[in-house]
Amino acid sequence: MQKIFIGLAASALIATTATANTDNAWMQLDSEIAQLSSTVASDGGMGVSGYMANWYTNTSDTTPNTGGWKFKSLRLSFKGSVEDMSVKVSTSLKSGTAVLKDAYVKWDAVEGLNVTVGQFKRPFSYNFTRSSSRLLFYGNNMNSENEARDNGFMLSGKLSDDMFEWSAAAQNGDDGTADDQRYTARVVANLAGKGGFHKHEGAIDGGDDLDASIGLAYAKDESAATGFDKIGIDGAMTISGMSLAFDIVDWSADMPATVLDHNLGTDLDNTTPVSVSGSYMLSDTIEAAARYEDFDDSANSTRTTVGVNFYQVLPHKAKWMINYEDTSSDTASLEAQVIRVGLVLSF
Repeated sequence: MQKIFIGLAASALIATTATANTDNAWMQLDSEIAQLSSTVASDGGMGVSGYMANWYTNTSDTTPNTGGWKFKSLRLSFKGSVEDMSVKVSTSLKSGTAVLKDAYVKWDAVEGLNVTVGQFKRPFSYNFTRSSSRLLFYGNNMNSENEARDNGFMLSGKLSDDMFEWSAAAQNGDDGTADDQRYTARVVANLAGKGGFHKHEGAIDGGDDLDASIGLAYAKDESAATGFDKIGIDGAMTISGMSLAFDIVDWSADMPATVLDHNLGTDLDNTTPVSVSGSYMLSDTIEAAARYEDFDDSANSTRTTVGVNFYQVLPHKAKWMINYEDTSSDTASLEAQVIRVGLVLSF
């Protein structure tokens, strides 16, 4: 729990940080134009959108070493609305066959209260709930890698002129359609400006003034074989072309060695993984970023990622990305160095 309190201290720093100005008016204007031109489904109509992410990946310290091109994402989404209800269905095509991702109906029940039914992302953290086309790096941080989409029911809303946001979900959980559920609850406080949990990760959506948010989440899975509790705290801020973010989760499994990290395969019981990232806009279209992750496992595993993004069409409609990722561990089989170069195009 010590790292949870470290996260609270970091959130206090986010709430009070302020520095000099950077002229990014052109970037903001281009972002607004791109948003206005995005697909909008009128009442009773349907819109089609999607994105493609194709990456060259080269690895070392693995058996065998690899080097080649592969789709990370190839997504096609359909959206429509009927009065105060909207629907989204999305599929992944990267394997050559359609795999269902999202399939849900969202109902604006009353002002400040939404009801979502179907398959959707568990509402645990900011990084996980971003579209993979809007991430700052090749992939999510290590805490988000342990989340997934699930079928169920969610209530969500906003309070106090959008200063607070909340969501509470009951979904199938690890045992599928058996009678044990996974419950997730999340509260967000927007501490400054428009809030730091922007649509796009990093500094690209930020302005000259401070935007900052902090989130607190709790999840419990009651599955007999893989039951657990976890508490998460995350935060993000942007100011003058800079961004900072952190994500901390404290895990407590019902039985040791039953809840495993999806990336390294290590036991998550009694661990507190931490991710810290930052970025800086070198120009209106170029962003440099770095992320450090501590898995807090028995092998002392850490992962460091540095990257540069070139936004050919703002904000993230078309971007070229370069990432270097270094995983270090006392267990030799977990160590790896990875170089990635990719193009992400949204439509």
